[in-house]
Amino acid sequence: MIELQKKYARDLLTHVNPYTKTAYTQEPAIAFVEISNEDALFAVWGWGQLDNLPEPYATTFRKQWNAWLRKKYGDTAKLRAAWNIGASPLGDEMLVNGDFSKPLGREWSVERDADTRCTVSIVTSPLPQAGEGQGVRVAAPQAGEGKQAKGPKSPASTKKQARSRKPAAEGKAVQSPGRFLRIAVERQGQVAWRPQLVQAGFAVKKDTPYTLTFLARADQARRASVNCMMAHEPWERLGLSADIKLTDQWKTFRYTFVAERDDSNARISFSSLVPGTYELAGVSLRPGGIAGLEPGQTLEDDSVPVLRRSEIHLTKPARRDFIDFLWDTERDYWHGMHRFLKQELGLRALVSGTQLSYSPAHIQAGLDYIDSHSYWHHPAFPNRPWDSRDWYVHNAALVNSPGGTLARLAATRVAGMAFTVSEYNHPAPIQYAAEGFPMIAAFGAFQGWDGIYSFAYCHNTDFEPRRVDSFFDVKGDPAKLAHWPACAALFLRGDVAPARTTLLAPVPAEAERAKLHETMSAWTIQAGEFGVDPNLSLVHGVAMDLRAKGGKAEAPKLDKNQKTFVSDTGQLRWDVSQPGAGYFTADTPRTKLFTGFVRGRTFSLGEVTLSIGPTRLDWATISLVALEGKGFDQPGRVLVTATGLVENTDAQLEKLGDDRVTLRNRWGREPVLCEGVPAEVLLPVDAQRVKLYALDASGNRRASATVRSRDGKAVLELGPRHKTIWYEAEIR
Repeated sequence: MIELQKKYARDLLTHVNPYTKTAYTQEPAIAFVEISNEDALFAVWGWGQLDNLPEPYATTFRKQWNAWLRKKYGDTAKLRAAWNIGASPLGDEMLVNGDFSKPLGREWSVERDADTRCTVSIVTSPLPQAGEGQGVRVAAPQAGEGKQAKGPKSPASTKKQARSRKPAAEGKAVQSPGRFLRIAVERQGQVAWRPQLVQAGFAVKKDTPYTLTFLARADQARRASVNCMMAHEPWERLGLSADIKLTDQWKTFRYTFVAERDDSNARISFSSLVPGTYELAGVSLRPGGIAGLEPGQTLEDDSVPVLRRSEIHLTKPARRDFIDFLWDTERDYWHGMHRFLKQELGLRALVSGTQLSYSPAHIQAGLDYIDSHSYWHHPAFPNRPWDSRDWYVHNAALVNSPGGTLARLAATRVAGMAFTVSEYNHPAPIQYAAEGFPMIAAFGAFQGWDGIYSFAYCHNTDFEPRRVDSFFDVKGDPAKLAHWPACAALFLRGDVAPARTTLLAPVPAEAERAKLHETMSAWTIQAGEFGVDPNLSLVHGVAMDLRAKGGKAEAPKLDKNQKTFVSDTGQLRWDVSQPGAGYFTADTPRTKLFTGFVRGRTFSLGEVTLSIGPTRLDWATISLVALEGKGFDQPGRVLVTATGLVENTDAQLEKLGDDRVTLRNRWGREPVLCEGVPAEVLLPVDAQRVKLYALDASGNRRASATVRSRDGKAVLELGPRHKTIWYEAEIR
């Protein structure tokens, strides 16, 4: 497969442009080459996508693993001696009434809300007599079945973290259970996880292994979720978060996981039940289930199996070996492809491997630059991926969540290397999405980032539509496009000054490896795991120091109750002092930015003051850019852009509960309807020196607008009567 990828790269990059007579390897217009987008061995293994590899890939992968072990240990005897340290047999049962031999009581409960419609019953099914050959067969567990995966920590996680994961494999057939629980779902609740079956009240200990087994089936092929999590606020996962694939045949599922923390009140929950019928039997949770090298597995015949992400049942030495194998295999691949592109093909463009967090930092730092992706509330598809009728976004404003996606991106930067964000967006139909690009432009400039891309301008050949037609394409969204001149000034022109102090999180190679051994996930290789709170990026620069020799990060502690964050340059401010009414500002000599909730407040941006009137969301984004001159008191033109609610004509926004909304496939028609924002902008010049013009869609002057005088200064009057979202102020 690697050789085929090299052939593809050679065919593509050595192509000679017939017009310029230049091969793509030498083409100045090609600035960057990425080897494989959002794709890495650590990531796909972590998603469970290697657990059931088809042949011949499964054999190839297993042989690579056995060859790596032979190189380290030499023979099976030495491997067995190392791996059997820390084996843990199964202990006593932790759940009550897991066989449903008694009526449902306090132990098992079904969580509903006002919209949930479901019935729950215990069914007794007579077992077939010997020789009858009747009844449903059940898959019995085998070593390596089931799954366990650590889920993403927040909704701004990049989009691939939300992929579905593979279920446990089928095992040996056994007879149908005599008693089982049946849940018939007529309608889901206000949130996708209701109804859910829960048993709570048991304790788990950090770093202790547990094994959950159960039998399950459904009326047809369906998916469900199983978790071990807190039975109390903040409802965090405790080591198990799995997606199970059910059929109309009974199957046994087995999940061995290691608790991530101590908790005295944990719970097992079965959720994400869509309308249909589900049946469950023989639910068991027991401590233990960790083994070393099993009898019959030898290095000499390449029979030591690959560790499955769905069944973390091996001892700590075995797990560490497998993580080291993944790391070495990834390094050889990425660095080998980099050498091929740069040395054999002579590619002059900068080369990245994939996005940081999909792959460990010390591997990706061996290429030319570091890249990351993020989305503020990526669309979610609760049932079928990318179903155009069944999806939702969280209609929430980033300004109410200090740090958010931006702090998480800052935590993945590597000191001393170029850093880009090649995918970013606040997807439609989030009503506050205009905040996204101005905020990342200002924040990225403050952090010293090198490139920011929107995902995406366009996915088809309809380049200038008159409506918003998808989650990500910005081509028809005035609320995003109109502020791009301000984004260019903030980031490209350098109006925002870089941080005066950069806090470094020391991540030497041995520290990275220790974290990978602990978490088995490259997503944890970021500054927050090594002593620098990502939200410190609201005040200072933040980066990981891969060249550090060790030691601890020298970083201040943020007050957990802090409500206002001001950059050490004084130019950026993120304020959540009023609950639910956050705002973000950039105050530079040549660009001013406000985005957030108004609540009747007046906002001072240096010598410029904003007074914003009532809007439909009590929210607005206003940017001012001095197109010439050194400031807003100098002769020249100023571009003023003010946006509020923006939506297509006849768009039908449907609320699903909490802050979830969807349009299904009812995006609406053209034209886009833009709210006219009433506002007064006070400039530090005499009103006689200023003329104001409302601009048309192409940026041409359409009509004069009012400039008043207040205390000897010019007041620009913006409002719905001008039927525009941007203006040009001319200062003479």
